[in-house]
Amino acid sequence: MIKHIVMFRLAEFETAEAKTSHLQKIKEALEALTPLIEPLHDMRVFLNVNPSEEYDFLLEADLDSLSDVKAYADHPAHMEVVRKLIAPFKVARACVDYEV
Repeated sequence: MIKHIVMFRLAEFETAEAKTSHLQKIKEALEALTPLIEPLHDMRVFLNVNPSEEYDFLLEADLDSLSDVKAYADHPAHMEVVRKLIAPFKVARACVDYEV
């Protein structure tokens, strides 16, 4: 099993409430991918509650192999979430994939 951990920092929004609202949309959209993408066993998204830290949210996905990570990453449903909700606002991304 592969744990796919990704952290994102987004650009600033007009207000803290606008950013929180957008982060909630990302969380809901990413977590909704589990039943849509065959190799994806589970997806959890956590919003950072510590404003002094650099990253805004973390996703944790469970997949069987690195090739499944690629299949998930390239899946059209995932790409749509990235294109609409993440990429236009992304400032930084960090990823670790590890075996469990």
